[in-house]
Amino acid sequence: MALPNCHRHVLWKILSWGFFLLRSWEASGTKCKQWLSAAVECNRCIWDWSHVGWLGVTAEVTPCLPLWGFASLAAPNPPALWLPHARVCFCLQVHSKGLKLGIYSDVGTKTCAGFPGSYNHYDLDAQTFASWGVDLLKFDGCNSESLDLLAEGYRRMSVALNRTGRSIVYSCEWPFYLRPVQQPNYTEIKQYCNHWRNFYDVYDSWSSIKSILDWTALHQDTIVKIAGPGGWNDPDMLVIGNFGLSWDQSVTQMAMWAIMAAPLFMSNDLRHISPEAKWLLQNKEVIAINQDPLGKQGYQAGRDGVNFQLWERPLSDRAYAVAVLNQQEIGGPQKFTFSLTFLGNGLACNPACSIKQVLPASRDCGVYSWMSSLSLEVNPTGTVLLEVLPL
Repeated sequence: MALPNCHRHVLWKILSWGFFLLRSWEASGTKCKQWLSAAVECNRCIWDWSHVGWLGVTAEVTPCLPLWGFASLAAPNPPALWLPHARVCFCLQVHSKGLKLGIYSDVGTKTCAGFPGSYNHYDLDAQTFASWGVDLLKFDGCNSESLDLLAEGYRRMSVALNRTGRSIVYSCEWPFYLRPVQQPNYTEIKQYCNHWRNFYDVYDSWSSIKSILDWTALHQDTIVKIAGPGGWNDPDMLVIGNFGLSWDQSVTQMAMWAIMAAPLFMSNDLRHISPEAKWLLQNKEVIAINQDPLGKQGYQAGRDGVNFQLWERPLSDRAYAVAVLNQQEIGGPQKFTFSLTFLGNGLACNPACSIKQVLPASRDCGVYSWMSSLSLEVNPTGTVLLEVLPL
């Protein structure tokens, strides 16, 4: 049984911007300064994002913030690049803008990129993170010698974070490393982690987004029921605003991440994001669905042939979010018609409901009765996101 962790008090998902796509070999002092300028120093930029709920900056793999090798900080002469005052200064910068700061480490001897991990000095690292004012820890699972040590490391870091007295969101990859060998115990994982990765890293491509959605649908009977306030399935970052997704595919990722009640982390370059991508990522209606206080994860409710999928998510006040996804990759828009009778096990539109389209554009669809059907046109690889309100 997990101790009553401080980070367990973090009931709701956060929205954050990450450095994931800036690979370590691309980084330099100049480039890091540019990225931090975009993320921290531009007050207008910060207001543009923070006022709709985006809260933080997360350093994952780039050595802009060389936050690996924390045990080295206890050495008599740590490398100059690793001096802690630089991190404290950066943390103060981030917090002064009203943002939160995330950090990356690993349960094993080394991170996935080969830097020193946290193995066997979990307490030291947790205390160091807390002293720097870190708000989120992403804890990877590379280079652990056994599944027992992997599980022990995730538990120990959870307890160590609790001992700091600071509320630090704990993001795990525990089930991802277990799945090739054994079925994860999600009840236990939720006792220790605030959210957890189940599947491979996301990439800036439609095939990557599609594979995550397919995996989630295939395993939904196992993973959906455990998600809720305090613990969430994490399908990985939003790659909207880069170059690999079309507009329709970007809409699909945003809509489906809202349906899946996913933690929202952007992985993009805020200096060069398009107005369309910015509108999508800042869409208050979509963010409200994602952050709905009922906290239930959505699921695939049905399919029509190979291409069309119907997903639904229960929301507070008896409302539902509904997504119609067209996985067809060629051709033009296709019509999809579905009965409202069976939405939400027959409860979503009983006896009547009003329906609003949220994506790809906001519009009122009208009032419908329980026995009605709704027809939509959905672009290839696109999604229509609806909000169904009971009457």
